[in-house]
Formats: sequence, C-alpha cells, structure tokens
Amino acid sequence: MKKIVLIVVVAVCSLQISFSQKINQTTLSKIKVKLLGAENLYEQGKYYETLEKIREIEAISEGMKSAKIQNLKVKAYLGWGLFQSSKDELDKLYEMNPDDAIIKDIASYESKIDEGIEEEKLAEIKKEEKRLKTEEAYKYFKYKECPRCDGYGTEEYYKKVKCTSKNYNLAHCDNGTWVFTNMYGTRRSTHEFCDGTGREEKEFERSCGNCKGTGKTLQYTGSYYFTSSEIENILRNNRSKIIEYLNK
Repeated sequence: MKKIVLIVVVAVCSLQISFSQKINQTTLSKIKVKLLGAENLYEQGKYYETLEKIREIEAISEGMKSAKIQNLKVKAYLGWGLFQSSKDELDKLYEMNPDDAIIKDIASYESKIDEGIEEEKLAEIKKEEKRLKTEEAYKYFKYKECPRCDGYGTEEYYKKVKCTSKNYNLAHCDNGTWVFTNMYGTRRSTHEFCDGTGREEKEFERSCGNCKGTGKTLQYTGSYYFTSSEIENILRNNRSKIIEYLNK
C-alpha cells in the first residue's frame, strides 16, 4: 500500500512540474484528483473505468501531455486485453521522453504486450484457417441414409392408450379391472396386462423427425475434423451454399 501511495505522490509531483506553467491551479487540482481516482481504479482491476478517468483528464488538460498519465493509459489497455491499443499508446509514450522510473515500469510489461499481440495474430490465423476449411467443407456434404430411421423415413414410438384387451368376448378390461362373464356369473380381478391402470402402451409409426420422412439427411463426408456441434452450425448457417454445391 505504501508503494502505491509513493507512486501516486511521485506522479502528482511530476504533474506539478510538467503542467504548472501551462495550466491554471484550479485545473491542475482537478487533474490531481482525477489521477488519484484513475490510479485507484487501476489497482482494483477496473481498466475500462481507469481509461474513462484518463479521458476526463485529457479533456481538461488543454492538450498538455504527461508521461505518468500516458504510462497508466498503456497499462490500463494492457490489463483490459487490448494489446494493439496498448502498443499504440506505448509508442506515443516513448515519444514523450519518459524518466527512468517509467522506463523501468515499461520494461516490466512491454513483453506482455508483444506476447498478447502475437497470440492475437495466431488466433486470427487459426480463425481464418477455420473459415477456409468451413467453406471447403461445403463440397463434402452429401445426402446419405438417415441414421435415425435407417433410410425408411418413418420411426416407431410408444404411447399410453386405453386398455381394450378382450378374450373371445368372454372377458374384457374395464378401466383396469379384468371382467370375466360366463353362464355362472361374473368374476372381477385386477387386469395383469395393464397392471390395473386401465391403460396400455401401444406402438405407433410416424414420419422420422430427423429426415422429415425423406429417409436421407445431409451429412459431412470430408476428412477435416469438425465436432458434431460445428457440423450442425455449418448446416444451420450455410445450407443454401451447400445445396448450391450439390446442384453443380
């Protein structure tokens, strides 16, 4: 904490030297307050708010520049993960002839900026490669037998319906009760087939929900690996382009 206070005090003193002959005392006091606020926000990891506070300082400083404030701006962009913006602001900082303390601070973080920019470039390259592979994949979608219905276009499903079991008209299910009637009278018992529920599970057939009854679906047949979710996204977002390739 003492180190943070010392840094802020040094920063304020530097401001006094660089701004005192160019900005009136009232404005200088406002800049000091805003700088303290910006430093505090930075230490809390609130990088966007730090930059907002620096913009407030720049708006009232009548075009005057401070290496201390510029250094804080560079670090705020770095903390926010905006590496190229941080690099651009660092280039401006070098032009301001920073003192040894700031040079030492720059040395502690400059490599992080370069590494971040390099990682962004690699990520962009991979993104572009993925885009090109995706476009190439359009050619490798073919209509193939639906894996859900094995190409039949229909699928079975089960549904609970009213139990209608009968036994040569001598016995029947009456809402779960097995009623048996003959010349000697009527006998009632729990119907074992529907377990006394009065409902039975029957098999029905319907159009396949995957291929919509056609028996075929568009499937990826290329060698480049895509996850199942990526293939779904390609189909969902680029079906018309895939169809164009199929019709060529």
